Amino acid sequence: CYYASPTVSGNTISGNQNHGVSCSNSLPVIDGNTISGNMASGIRCATSSPTVSGNTISGNASSGVYVGYESSPHITGNDITGNGTGIGIYTDMYDSSSPLIEDNLIKGTNGPALDINGAWGGTFRRNDISSFSSCGAASLYRWGI
Repeated sequence: CYYASPTVSGNTISGNQNHGVSCSNSLPVIDGNTISGNMASGIRCATSSPTVSGNTISGNASSGVYVGYESSPHITGNDITGNGTGIGIYTDMYDSSSPLIEDNLIKGTNGPALDINGAWGGTFRRNDISSFSSCGAASLYRWGI
């Protein structure tokens, strides 16, 4: 999705050489999909604020959901399992991203369930996190401090 606001719903998105779904400068609704086995992130959003809900996101090489650069997604009610990282927030210290991450199941990651690298002005609540392999459930790093 580039400069668009589509609804992506009820699909199986798997086995891609890059991201399963990539959003840039957009406001999509990504709902009720199975997103698995992609060589990068299941969902990647930069300068976007998608609604990501009710998806099964599993077995992706990088993040289940990657959030970067001025993005404020609502990530709610997803089953995010067996990815490199559950949800990755990658911004710089001047970024105004404020994601809402709630009511997700995040488990079985190879890295942290939540990886925050940069500015954080979001909400992370009521998520069920278990069975991560290393790095702790959450990895927090802020640039410029």
